[in-house]
Amino acid sequence: MAKDKEERANVYIIPKDMIASMQFFGSITLIDIAYLAGFLFLGIIVTNVMQVEGVFLTIVVIGFHLILGVICIHRPYTNPDRRFIAVLFTVLMDQDRNQYKAIDKHYYNQNTKEDEDGLNR
Repeated sequence: MAKDKEERANVYIIPKDMIASMQFFGSITLIDIAYLAGFLFLGIIVTNVMQVEGVFLTIVVIGFHLILGVICIHRPYTNPDRRFIAVLFTVLMDQDRNQYKAIDKHYYNQNTKEDEDGLNR
């Protein structure tokens, strides 16, 4: 019976809507580091395929990919739970390619809840 209590002491229940992620340096997660590494690896592949010669041009290409990676892992203030690259893919994949539709900004303004201060959360 004591062994059963010891095993149950290390069990954690995480609700479905709660996100558990390890953060490094305060806000960067392991997936963010993987995205940055992927973009840097893509920059190295581009320098090899394009046969970029010279240290300066190599640093420029890899620096461009690093900046692109930082932009993609940035979380916009309008949707802080998702990275910019996920928002971009959602917008590109869900659009109708046969008919133009303007974005209805009033729909999103009406569906946001306001707190006591009048500011949206």
